[in-house]
Amino acid sequence: MPDTKTNRYRSQNKVAEGIRLIIQHYNLSGNSAKCRDVQNFLADFKGFDLAADGKKIAKRMNISICVYAYKEDEAAHILFISDPEALTGCRYCPICKLHGIKIKDKNCHLARDFERHVEKCKLNKGKQVLLSSSQIPFAPHIYGNQTYMYLLANEMLDKFKPTQYYITYDFETVERNINKYFGKKKDEKNEAGQQISNSFQNSILEPLRVATSIKSKSGIRTIYYDLRQENFIEQWLEEVFKAAEQIKQDNMCCDSIDDEGRHQDSEIPYEIPVPVVDWHIVQGGYLGDFSHIKRVE
Repeated sequence: MPDTKTNRYRSQNKVAEGIRLIIQHYNLSGNSAKCRDVQNFLADFKGFDLAADGKKIAKRMNISICVYAYKEDEAAHILFISDPEALTGCRYCPICKLHGIKIKDKNCHLARDFERHVEKCKLNKGKQVLLSSSQIPFAPHIYGNQTYMYLLANEMLDKFKPTQYYITYDFETVERNINKYFGKKKDEKNEAGQQISNSFQNSILEPLRVATSIKSKSGIRTIYYDLRQENFIEQWLEEVFKAAEQIKQDNMCCDSIDDEGRHQDSEIPYEIPVPVVDWHIVQGGYLGDFSHIKRVE
């Protein structure tokens, strides 16, 4: 490759380099083909035994040997790739051999993410699959829901009900330009004399108003806050937290709740989150799970 830093040999030097490697591999006395011991060895040399010495050379020189066989003339061809990065233009993870990035890509985030991936691969031993000593069926829809798993094991699936009550919200925002650099600094400055970093943010979204619909057993309730109210985001979150507590109780199985809102069967686990969904996003933006959040004043 034109951009590789690997030493290249001319045609007249390839034979000399091959003899040097033979002397090194077979531990011959001498340093060139002019030595008598080397000449005697080459006279009786029947060829390189790939099956016997291939693995030894690959391990000693830390290289990969690829052999391609063609049926037309029944000849075997050996290809040695000294620099895979220069050949492919990509750098691959040395552990899993799967994750790769383009070397010439100027996006510094790729190099940063590549280093993070390598560190994770070291901890995960190259993403090896660790098998359990006992055979366990792969059923994430069962093991991922403690309530469903308990009811299935006790033949009580008739008590498992779908999530009927939820909270939706819709934010309206306005874009404000900030033109701000952040991240790792570079040894450069822009026309305005500002220090240039590896990341640049053009604008931010400032919230103007938020509307929320809360569907519970008592019906559908709507709340609305905007910037005319002081700290309207905090007020909206306070209202959503209160509504989430009621939504969690309403979504519980009716057969397991008494008149005072307590579980009749305390052994049934309930780990179903409270859905808080963005109404405006088609894909269904998920705000969070309020099941395990505790308020700290």
